[in-house]
Amino acid sequence: MEYIFRILTFELLFILLFNLSKIHAQFETYNDRYSKYNLEIYGDDKLIDEFTINYNFSINKFEENDILDLPYVKYVRICNEYDIKEKNKDDIEKMILWDTNELDEFYKSIPYLNVFPFWYINQKEKGKTFCFIIENVGWTKNAYDIICDKDKKHPCPNLILIGTTQLTYRHKKNDVVNLNKYIDDFYRKNGVSFGSLLNKYSYKDYRIDNKWLAIPVIVDIRALRFNTTTFDYCHDQGYNIQYPPV
Repeated sequence: MEYIFRILTFELLFILLFNLSKIHAQFETYNDRYSKYNLEIYGDDKLIDEFTINYNFSINKFEENDILDLPYVKYVRICNEYDIKEKNKDDIEKMILWDTNELDEFYKSIPYLNVFPFWYINQKEKGKTFCFIIENVGWTKNAYDIICDKDKKHPCPNLILIGTTQLTYRHKKNDVVNLNKYIDDFYRKNGVSFGSLLNKYSYKDYRIDNKWLAIPVIVDIRALRFNTTTFDYCHDQGYNIQYPPV
């Protein structure tokens, strides 16, 4: 499991951000095999609810609105209903996502839950079967906890969410793999460079030492403010200084 989460993060987020519309038509004809899922809700490691939810490929999300109103969630596990009829769910391989939410903020994880069927089908066609677990662990665990150690003394989530500051920290600890070959593969398949899809500031956040280290889920655009009086004063004093570009 060591470092697998980085590769899975890359593939999952690419499906979420770039391939949803491309593969939509392919999945419209799928039957209940890919539409019905079992969802378990856990609080403090105790099962508190379980129900069947139905995925609508016409709107790319689950039809049950009540999954948005879960009051207290430590983690959820979602499995395809046909898989758990054929095999004990505890024997099915698990893919674990560490999310940054608090226990009362599960609604923020809904986008990852809604993209799961696409990722599931993508892997099912490769002969792989698994359940998806979303854990609300907060920012600190995602950013700084030891994960996937060789002695297996610490948790090993497949997917983690971090900000650009935390990405730098994990990069310095050698927790991040070079994704260049996957970025190159994206270019060959789509005819557009991944870097061209980002603004220049985000480009520098995710590409360090000529290596792509992560795929952005959200791009933060910061407004730069400056004091024109200071620039005018320096200019009047003979300094060759100009306003920053806007």
